Amino acid sequence: MNIRRFKIVCKGKNAPSGTKIAVTADLHHRPWGETTEQLRGLKPDIICAPGDIMQETDHFSIRECFNQVGFNFLAECRKIAPVFYSQGNHERGMTDENRRILADAGILYLDNTWIQHGELTIGGLSSGYTSGIPKQKNTPPPDVSVVRKFAMQNGFRLLLCHHPEYWPAYIRETDIELTLSGHAHGGQWQIPFTDQGIYAPGQQLFPKYTSGIYENRLAVSRGMSNTVPVPRLFNPREILLLELV
Repeated sequence: MNIRRFKIVCKGKNAPSGTKIAVTADLHHRPWGETTEQLRGLKPDIICAPGDIMQETDHFSIRECFNQVGFNFLAECRKIAPVFYSQGNHERGMTDENRRILADAGILYLDNTWIQHGELTIGGLSSGYTSGIPKQKNTPPPDVSVVRKFAMQNGFRLLLCHHPEYWPAYIRETDIELTLSGHAHGGQWQIPFTDQGIYAPGQQLFPKYTSGIYENRLAVSRGMSNTVPVPRLFNPREILLLELV
């Protein structure tokens, strides 16, 4: 798994300087191999999973084989650092049983909620897809009231938001310090020596938000798996390691 490191300049914004955040997105219940050993070597203070670690959680328990791999990954991550996990479009309809299993494993699942963790206020903005198989060309909007309420919280606000297309539409206008996203899979094919992808769901052709850091406030992971028939090109799977400075 590729590791990309970025520094997020946050001085003067109640930031706990030196905090290291590992971003693990879009595993899609695929095998993760030595990834947790890589994470252990990074020594993150927290691990954030902004969606699509599993799939179809409204139909399958996370203890069933369909999602067991994703659950095991999060459980292993919890042995390394506190884990904060938010809903992606493939995790719509998370059942009460699944929530209980996550809680019993010490995994903090944030579904349009937030929690205080030291100097950080960590929230999870859930996908606008709430049930069924998505057929829409554009991503349904999130619960905008959650964004507004989260923006009113104290501390350094860190928002897990699976869809990067939500950021310019609903989050950018707030003063939320940092948003973590995935979903775009790096644009699937990337133009060499750039972060420009070719296509991303919700953003269509030549998407703007697919990979890296935008305006020092949005971090987008290329994701940890390849789940479509078209293979990645110039677009390695990755974990992000962000350091607040």
